[in-house]
Amino acid sequence: MNLVFGIALDNPSWPQPDHSQGGKLWLGPNGLLQWLEFYFGLAGHKNNIEHLRIEQYRQAIRQHLEKDATAFFSRSFAADQFATAANLLSRRDELLLAGWDFSSTASTPLRLNCIAQVEQALQSREQRFPLGFADRFIVLEQKIRIRSSPIQRINFVEPASLIPAHWQRLFELLQQQGVELNYPSPN
Repeated sequence: MNLVFGIALDNPSWPQPDHSQGGKLWLGPNGLLQWLEFYFGLAGHKNNIEHLRIEQYRQAIRQHLEKDATAFFSRSFAADQFATAANLLSRRDELLLAGWDFSSTASTPLRLNCIAQVEQALQSREQRFPLGFADRFIVLEQKIRIRSSPIQRINFVEPASLIPAHWQRLFELLQQQGVELNYPSPN
């Protein structure tokens, strides 16, 4: 299987790529995530669940604030609970994609320690936290570490320097499994 990967290929673009070629897919980040999830048997995640994730994260923040009313986000949370929860959830997802496992030590900065405690509150809840893009990406990355993919070659639309770090990490993992990576040559 050969792929063409581009950051903006999830969005409609003009002219439309020639999809009539067999054995070749044109995918962006969401399309590639969904395609690989389907291949590895990880499919079935609902789309458009961000509102549920924000609400559950808001509840975890409230639970944390009951224990620590002086958390760095307490004043913004008092002003706008949903905007603060959405912002902190976005930061949480960025940290997850960067490889942090939400463990903290004595040397962990105060704000990161606070986010780690919110994550612990979130994971201890009875109601399962819906997986967002970052969670799904990490699960997929773990699956690729133990099982190879059917991809033989990936041709990139953008140079490697423009591809987000978590995708670069995944592509390097695929390359270690023998996938050929073809980036455009710099002009």
